[in-house]
Amino acid sequence: MVDAILECMENKLREVVAPRYSPQLLAARWMRFLTPSLMLKGMDWMEPVPEDVVARARAEARRKRDGEGGGMG
Repeated sequence: MVDAILECMENKLREVVAPRYSPQLLAARWMRFLTPSLMLKGMDWMEPVPEDVVARARAEARRKRDGEGGGMG
């Protein structure tokens, strides 16, 4: 993992799959391009985010976008 992180930093890469040739990660990469909605549904099932957390994050993003502040930024 450290090698992958350093490679990203040195080559100014924004996204790297590590380990590169893991069958599960290769399948996930293909699924992301071929059936993104199916992948998102599976991710929601595996690690759901409570609806109130999503609602608060959206409200905070709207406030920051509209210039109302109210955050740490």
